[in-house]
Amino acid sequence: IRGQEDGFAAAIPYFEQALRRATEPSLRVAIEMDRVLAIFSTGDLARAAALAGAALAEAEQLDDGPLIAEALAVRVTGEAALGRGIDWAAIERALALEDRTRSIQTILRPTALAGQLAALEGRFGRTCTAYRELVRWATERGEDG
Repeated sequence: IRGQEDGFAAAIPYFEQALRRATEPSLRVAIEMDRVLAIFSTGDLARAAALAGAALAEAEQLDDGPLIAEALAVRVTGEAALGRGIDWAAIERALALEDRTRSIQTILRPTALAGQLAALEGRFGRTCTAYRELVRWATERGEDG
């Protein structure tokens, strides 16, 4: 909420406070993904990519498929933003592990990030397919308002 009202930079300290207080590892990874999005949105791409990589390592340790999917897709997006190319094999893995019923920000969904990455390469058919899926899922879950 703070990020939407005051901008992402204002939200980062709140994510950091939440990380200090969180004790459950899967909750820490989820909070870290929100913090990565906020940091990425402020333009600190290198830091965001590094933190996404660390979050991915933690999700892999937990063997939590949906968290792995989200962290992997965010890491690939960060690497692409840094000009390091798009790891489509990693994106395909993220899509295979994605939990469409999980309640997360749409922008962090592997399908949304795959669509954005496809647009970067001019693969607009894939982008449209991904975004249509997102709209369908949101409509089915009543989250389209």
